[in-house]
Amino acid sequence: MNFDQLNRNGTRAKCPSDAPAECVQSEKNDYCISVNQDFAHCHRCKKNWFTEDDKIVSDEVKLRIRTKMFERLDESGYDEARVRFLDHYEQIFKEMRLPWNENALDYDVGIRRDKDQKLQLVFKITEDHVKYHKGIQFGDAECKVFPILNSQHTPTLLLCEGEKDAITANCHGVPAITFTSGAGALPKNLAVLDKYKDIVICFDNDNAGREGAEKVAKALYKKDRVVKIIKWGSEYPNQYDLTDYFADGHSASDLMTLMISAKVFGADELGAAKVFTADDFLARDLPPVQYICDEILLESGTTGISGMSNVGKSVLALQLGVSIAMGVPFMGQFVIQKPRKVLFVQFEMLDQMMQERLDKQMRYLVEEYPTCREYLNKNFKIASFDEHKLFSDAYVTIEKNLMTGDYDVLVIDNLYTSSDIAMDKNDKLQELLSRITELKLRYKIAMVMVSHHKKMAEKQPLDHFMVYGGSTYVNWLDNLVQVANTGKHKDLKVFKITKTRTASDYHDVALGIKFDGTKDTLALKYIKPLPKNESFWYLDSEESPETRLLDAIETDGDNFSRSQFAEALNSEMNLSSNNAVSNWIDKLEDQGLIGKLRHGEYFIKRTEIDDFL
Repeated sequence: MNFDQLNRNGTRAKCPSDAPAECVQSEKNDYCISVNQDFAHCHRCKKNWFTEDDKIVSDEVKLRIRTKMFERLDESGYDEARVRFLDHYEQIFKEMRLPWNENALDYDVGIRRDKDQKLQLVFKITEDHVKYHKGIQFGDAECKVFPILNSQHTPTLLLCEGEKDAITANCHGVPAITFTSGAGALPKNLAVLDKYKDIVICFDNDNAGREGAEKVAKALYKKDRVVKIIKWGSEYPNQYDLTDYFADGHSASDLMTLMISAKVFGADELGAAKVFTADDFLARDLPPVQYICDEILLESGTTGISGMSNVGKSVLALQLGVSIAMGVPFMGQFVIQKPRKVLFVQFEMLDQMMQERLDKQMRYLVEEYPTCREYLNKNFKIASFDEHKLFSDAYVTIEKNLMTGDYDVLVIDNLYTSSDIAMDKNDKLQELLSRITELKLRYKIAMVMVSHHKKMAEKQPLDHFMVYGGSTYVNWLDNLVQVANTGKHKDLKVFKITKTRTASDYHDVALGIKFDGTKDTLALKYIKPLPKNESFWYLDSEESPETRLLDAIETDGDNFSRSQFAEALNSEMNLSSNNAVSNWIDKLEDQGLIGKLRHGEYFIKRTEIDDFL
């Protein structure tokens, strides 16, 4: 991150272009990030940056900052502020309602008047770092521990939100520190706290304080350390802090009671998963896993459809979406329990082409299931991205559709063209998938995502490694469907569920599906499982030795003898030994191409697919 948009003093920076929503506030100054040579801190979203992680500013700007910072250290006026504090501390305590005593004089504190002539505390954090209370900082403004911890060990350490509260606690005999960059900020080096096995966090009674306390607690949590957070009850006003607590007359004993009774920060607060004993886990009354489309799409699940170009992925995805909207079996085989609301988003073709494709699919499905026609317009919506620029980020627009609509299923065709991310970069792909997952969880939808296969010859069984995006993408999916062309007929496809998170009768089974593309129809139809050898279906007929051999056998109908088979084997492959004959018969039996009638007599198996071919 490079913060080159600085104010004229060189101490504040504008939010980066990818700033979170809380940093973009039109009514407030854009310069919400404090910057020095080595460290930057956002006072809105509480994010920190260190030079060891990223280059914060350009070298040109860094010199200007360095000079300005040390100039301003001299301009902080701390020495004068310190003298004023020492001369008038009793009056200052009273006027500012500070429940301090003379122990406060041991800390490097001064006093000044701000532009409105209000008293303002000045803290000298180190020799090179001075800060005004809730104001500007001078010198090395990196987040630090204040006050400096002495060598005397105490059993429990109190962590306050600000310097004022830390001094308040110490004045009443309760050892306390603060991190000098506000709620949620963390010093680079937390090793100074290693000796403390009990830490209690007491931040202000507001959202920033509560969120900051959670963040800091997570950073300080260790197995051998007890971390607690004091949470102010509803009886305390907003922005109430520890200094207010003592100013209201409470004592150190009262604070110790709060510290003892504070809830221990543990697994639940860390966001750890709930754990069970084996028996308790088995005793849970869990609802059965629900499918939107049996074998294909889980309730709130994520399914991928993947294949090479021109194999029918988009037709398959559109048909699945329309089938879900109508509540009719997908490809006539996979049961859809009830009609659901579907949003279909595609980036592959012009709206005119999509219009023609949808018309043909609707004709087919309405003809097959006329009583379900009423659900189509009610449940199926298709987003027009005709003017959408390919390879740009479409998910901002998609979220707006999800916000304003009521959908159960989102179909995106396809992952590759829906975003401008480099899909060959795992970190970028993970970012995109995490973002899509957020949408899925936020709007409680199931997702179907179309993607491509890598550029490779598909004359081999369908498998995960073929999918563009690799293991990162495949691991993200609940179910993966892959589809491929065959070498036997232009309209015969291989359909295979290669990943599922539940038990499935069809997992890794090569299924035959038929492409029906006539003048008025565009559809894919389930036939049946293909014979055992999937590779056979990718070979062109003339390339298949099995096909040549079967065609060469002189049969009586579909029946033939061992000797007839041996003659064909010798003729086609110049093989004549008994072992060769036996091996080839076994091979064809295993492939489901021939069957045995009795000893020495066999038959060629004819199937529904043969009739189709």
